[in-house]
Amino acid sequence: MSANNDELRQIVTDALVGMISGVTGLVPPSGPGAIPDFVQAPIDRAVEKISTALPVGVPDGYALVPIEPTPEMMQAALDKPCFYPNGDLLPWSQITRAAYFAMLAAAPAAPTVKADPPESITAAVDAAMVEMQNISPPLRRSECERLIRAALPALRALQGGDA
Repeated sequence: MSANNDELRQIVTDALVGMISGVTGLVPPSGPGAIPDFVQAPIDRAVEKISTALPVGVPDGYALVPIEPTPEMMQAALDKPCFYPNGDLLPWSQITRAAYFAMLAAAPAAPTVKADPPESITAAVDAAMVEMQNISPPLRRSECERLIRAALPALRALQGGDA
């Protein structure tokens, strides 16, 4: 599980344990490994499905570019000068760096993929309900949806997306 998933896992587990505790009146377990595997395993599977359904952000200083350079990117690299004004060849490192930055500047914008929030929430709730069907007491669909809606902004913030 990634660091983002670890934090989402903790958020979902804490929320679910809190809801179960509120419904049953039992004191929730505490400490590492306190949640039984038969409860934690479906939560982990649900977290994996939820996080897979979310768009991935691009960290500052990075850019999404095509795996294969476009013709425009290649032309931008070729258009960079390789010689000093006096005709001497520029150092290879300077040529490649200039070409690299020219290619990045010519790269097309990455396509944006936005899931329809109601549909993605519904799909996440459906997946979570299947994974959590063996939890006792059973979680109501409305509770599951509330849990996922509460966890999504935290995961998006971790991924650098919009909350």
